[in-house]
Amino acid sequence: MKSLKDFNKDEWKYLGLWSQPLFSAYFWMHWRDGAFAQNFKIRTDYKEHHTIIANGHFLVNKKYYDKVGRQIKEKIKKKDKKFLSEIDFFVREICREGEEVIGGLDEVSLDNFDSFVKNMTRLNSAWYFFAIWSYLIEDIVTEIASENGLTFEELYSFLPQEKTLVMKQHDNLIKIKKIIRQKRLDAELENGNLIKKLNNFPGLEKEINNHLDKYSFLGIGNFVGEFVSLKDVLADLINVDVNLVSSKRNKSKKTSKNLDYYVKLAHTFSYGRQYCAEYFSFLTFKSLPFLKKVCSKLDIKYDEFLRLSPSEIIKYFNDSKGLKSVIKKRSGDFIYFLDENRNVFIIDSKKVKRFINSVIYKKDDNSEIIIGQIASGGKAQGRVKIILNPNDFKKFKKGNVLVTGMTTPEFVSLMQKSVAIITDIGGLLSHAAIVSRELKKPCVIGTKIATQALKDGDLVEVNADDGVIKIIS
Repeated sequence: MKSLKDFNKDEWKYLGLWSQPLFSAYFWMHWRDGAFAQNFKIRTDYKEHHTIIANGHFLVNKKYYDKVGRQIKEKIKKKDKKFLSEIDFFVREICREGEEVIGGLDEVSLDNFDSFVKNMTRLNSAWYFFAIWSYLIEDIVTEIASENGLTFEELYSFLPQEKTLVMKQHDNLIKIKKIIRQKRLDAELENGNLIKKLNNFPGLEKEINNHLDKYSFLGIGNFVGEFVSLKDVLADLINVDVNLVSSKRNKSKKTSKNLDYYVKLAHTFSYGRQYCAEYFSFLTFKSLPFLKKVCSKLDIKYDEFLRLSPSEIIKYFNDSKGLKSVIKKRSGDFIYFLDENRNVFIIDSKKVKRFINSVIYKKDDNSEIIIGQIASGGKAQGRVKIILNPNDFKKFKKGNVLVTGMTTPEFVSLMQKSVAIITDIGGLLSHAAIVSRELKKPCVIGTKIATQALKDGDLVEVNADDGVIKIIS
């Protein structure tokens, strides 16, 4: 595809809206450069362009998706557990090496920036692989579950409970909340006075500070947001349910060897997807001091930096003359695709908005119903808040219905406060599905249109037992 004139809507699979700046979109566009799939002899260098991102609206080429998908299916047909263990190994190695390299960045140099880009691209290569082809895995696993007389939810109960950073963070909040309860400080927490009295309880203060040291990165997503603060942790603690029990794993019922493989398959893709998402946030957090030094070197603001792609920053790194004029032309609106691996940006706001209007799914104006996929059962009613990125977090209140493109680790604090969760993007192995099950929150995923069809303040009824959202007023 060399221009928008070559775009044919029927050739593309629209996934939904996942808000992000152009800088972050680069890593999704260049996922092949990270060579994750190639480790398993899965070819990805087809001539079809694989992805288009327009202000976060995500489209994947259907032919490309099918060509890579067929290779994954062939791997799965062989039921080779070595394939799954190798996936798991490579993911952990990529994250470990990324943390080692990016955590050590200090000196502002072109070599260091290039190293940052390569490591984040490598990590996102794995994340893209899991996020995009998880849909394929869900279809396969759901079919196998059905053949064994199980629903996907019943199959999920067989999955090993390997906790990700987000789950560990939530467990730690429950531990801290129990300490607060033991010390009879619930009222102080609720009325906001605990922050002034923490130094009177050194043990509790130490626990909270340790929590901040480990999990303050959870306020960052797609290079946007703020570190989690003490005030944020105390607000989260108000919403933590100490009686919440994690989803039970079925240890009593034995499964066949055939089903065992598919349980392992679902776990590998589910855990890998969450692990990559969390590490991308974590390494973003680790890299921010370095990236802000790069901004100083280029004499630009951080929000201006995010309107550029890493390849443009590399181009202007040692001579920023002309960079300001590039930034000046950018409002933040963009369509991003590749032409034979060349970055193509369309930044004309009118063209971007016309393109988005032509590709997004639209709700029937006469219908008050939105349909999605069941992720976590239950029913709830509440006022909608559309949250597209961490900059929107401040408007979310306890008891709201969280509506977003796709949840990632930084959304967990809002998920805890919500009465229900609705997403555009996502499947049964997605972050929203897994975390909502652990939090026991009604959740409907994969609506494709919720962020467009709903607006702040709408009163909705979420029936997550049937995957239906009804607009009441």
